[in-house]
Amino acid sequence: MLQAGIIPVTHFEQNCTVLFDSETKEGVVVDPGGDVDIILQTIRENGIALKAIWLTHGHIDHAGGAKELKEALGARHCRTPQGRPAAARTAGGSGGTLRPRDEGSEPRAGPLA
Repeated sequence: MLQAGIIPVTHFEQNCTVLFDSETKEGVVVDPGGDVDIILQTIRENGIALKAIWLTHGHIDHAGGAKELKEALGARHCRTPQGRPAAARTAGGSGGTLRPRDEGSEPRAGPLA
C-alpha cells in the first residue's frame, strides 16, 4: 500500500514528502529542499530504501537538498516533472506538477516501479 509522510524542511517549512510502499519499503523523496540530515534520519528510522528523488520544480526551497541527498544515498536519479534529469544547479526552475510516469496513464497504488 502506498504511504506518504511529510517532513517540514528549512526555515520556509516547505513540505518534503516521502512516498513509499508499506510492504516493500521502497520509496521516493519528493522536493528535498534542505535539512538533509533530518530527511536521512527519517528514511533510516523507517527502513525505507530510496529509489529516486523527484522534484516538482527547481526553486531552492524544493530542490536545495537534492544533490546532497542523492550523493548520501546513492539514489539512481533525480527527476523533474517533465522526466528530465535535474540539473546540478537548482535555482530558477520552470515549475510544474507531478504527473504519472507515462503521460496520460492513471496513477496507481502498489509497489513502486
